[in-house]
Amino acid sequence: MAKLSKSSRSAKKASARVTKPAKRAAKAPAKKAAAKRSASKAAPRPKPRAASSGAKAAPAAAARRAHQPRQQPETLRLQALSVALTADDVERSVKFWVDGVGFHVKDRWEEDGKLRGVEMIAGACMIGLSQDDWAKGRSRTKGVGISVYAEASQSVDALAERLRSRGVDFKGPETNPWGWRQVVLTDPDGFRLTVYNEKKG
Repeated sequence: MAKLSKSSRSAKKASARVTKPAKRAAKAPAKKAAAKRSASKAAPRPKPRAASSGAKAAPAAAARRAHQPRQQPETLRLQALSVALTADDVERSVKFWVDGVGFHVKDRWEEDGKLRGVEMIAGACMIGLSQDDWAKGRSRTKGVGISVYAEASQSVDALAERLRSRGVDFKGPETNPWGWRQVVLTDPDGFRLTVYNEKKG
């Protein structure tokens, strides 16, 4: 094998000196990346954030209310209330409540071609009217000590104008001592109805 000249050997050594730092520089980013990967594996993962105590408390309180036993014996619970009135002349009373006040006849009962009773509605309120059969005598007084109250979703002042236009006698509109705006009217048998708007605020 031919021997390298002195100049060739010097060039090879210089090349080796240049190549080693270059190799070390090329390996440095790879070592850093490996170090980062190992650090990320070693670091503990953050735990999911727990729900706030308020969020837990609301469903729990609702569940307690839903399963709370009712007081025993239970108190009376109603969804609606209606009234039934006995009339001396049911035809006359129907004209007053329907044509005058503004109720609507939902059902009617007849016997031998004569009107015996009606069921009248106005919004969510119901009044029943039935013909007196006079079993307790024709001289008994009706409507004494009975007052029916109905809250209106419309203005009682507007209602008063309508009652006036239909020839219905009434009292008001006026504001009572506790702040209700109301009209008061009495049917042919003395039954009194107060229609009111409750004071707001």
